Amino acid sequence: MKSGTLSTMARRVESTCRRFQMLRPGMRLGVAVSGGADSIALLLLLRELAPAWGLQLAVLHVQHGLRPEAEAEAEFTRQLAARLQLDWRGFNLKPPAGGNLEQWARRERYACFRRYLDETAADAVATGHQRDDQAETVLLRLLRGAGPRGLAGIWPVVYRQPGKGNAAANGPTAPGAPAIIRPLLERSRRELREYLQSRGQAWMEDASNASPRFLRNRVRQELLPRLEREFNPGIVAALARLAEQMRAEELDWQTRVTPLAEELWRPAPAGGWQAETRRIAALPLAMRRRLVLAGLEAARGGRLPAAGDAVETVCRWAEAAATTNVPPRRRELARLRITVGRRWILLQTTEQARR
Repeated sequence: MKSGTLSTMARRVESTCRRFQMLRPGMRLGVAVSGGADSIALLLLLRELAPAWGLQLAVLHVQHGLRPEAEAEAEFTRQLAARLQLDWRGFNLKPPAGGNLEQWARRERYACFRRYLDETAADAVATGHQRDDQAETVLLRLLRGAGPRGLAGIWPVVYRQPGKGNAAANGPTAPGAPAIIRPLLERSRRELREYLQSRGQAWMEDASNASPRFLRNRVRQELLPRLEREFNPGIVAALARLAEQMRAEELDWQTRVTPLAEELWRPAPAGGWQAETRRIAALPLAMRRRLVLAGLEAARGGRLPAAGDAVETVCRWAEAAATTNVPPRRRELARLRITVGRRWILLQTTEQARR
C-alpha cells in the first residue's frame, strides 16, 4: 500500500497497523466512535488510510444511557458520519439498576460489536484505545494484584476463532481473522488532540471522565500525574513498554501451555473437566499455575476474573494431595466447584456438581 500524501500522524498509525497486521486491502471496518477525541481521531485517521488500503468504513456508536448528554453525542457522531459520507449505526443500551457500571458498559459495548460483526459483512471493529489508556490499564491491574497475563494490558488485535462464531482470543498465535483492532495503541492522548486541532475538528468531552466516582478516573487524574511528577517523567511510556513485554511473554506461554492443557485436561464422566493430580503437581510452579488457570477457564467456558487466589490454592492443594494422604478438598468460586483429591483435580460448574 502506498502512503501517498498522508499526514505524519496517519503514517505513524499505518506503521502500527502494519506492525500488528491489523489491516488487509479491502477490509470492511466498523469504527467505534463515542464522540470523544480519541475515537474521532481514529475515524479521521482511518479515513486518511482508506483510499490506499481500499477500506470500507462505517461508524458505530453505542449509547449507554448513563448520561443526559448521550443523545447529543449520538447526534454529533451521526452528523459527522453524514459529512464524511459514511454509514452510521447506533446501539441503545439500558443500564442496570446497580452493580459495576464500568464493567457493565464495557461488556455490553463489546457485545454490540460482536452483534455487528455477526449481522453484517464487516471484517473487524476498530476502537480508539491509545497509549495513555494502556498505561492506566496496566497500573489498575497492578493495583488489583494481576499476574503476568493481566499486565499484558490491552492487546492491539483480538482474533476470531474459527468455528466459534465471534469468540475471541488474544495474540497472533490465535487462529482466525482480526475481530477487534486498536490502531492508536502506540499514540498518546496529547498527540491525538493535537492532530484534531490541526484539522479544526471538534470533539465532545465526556463529563463522567472527570468524576472521582470511577477508579480509572482517579488513576488518570491523580495517581499517574503524581508518579510522573515525583517518580518517573516517562511513566506512561514505561507502563506501555511493560505491557508490550508481558504480551511477548504471554504469546510464548500460549505456545507451550495450550498443547499441554489439551493433553492433561479431559472431560470428566460426571461433567466438567479433570486432570491427574500427580501430573499437575509434578510440573514447575510457573507451568502448574498456567495449566490450572487454563482448566478453570475451560470449566467456566470463558475467562475467569480475579482467579489468582484460586490458582494458588489449587496448586498448593495438588502438591499436598500428591505427596500426602490428605482427604479431598473443595472450594466454590465464580459458579465453579473445585475438588482436589489424591488422584484427580475436578472442575465443575455448580450446576454440574449438583447433578
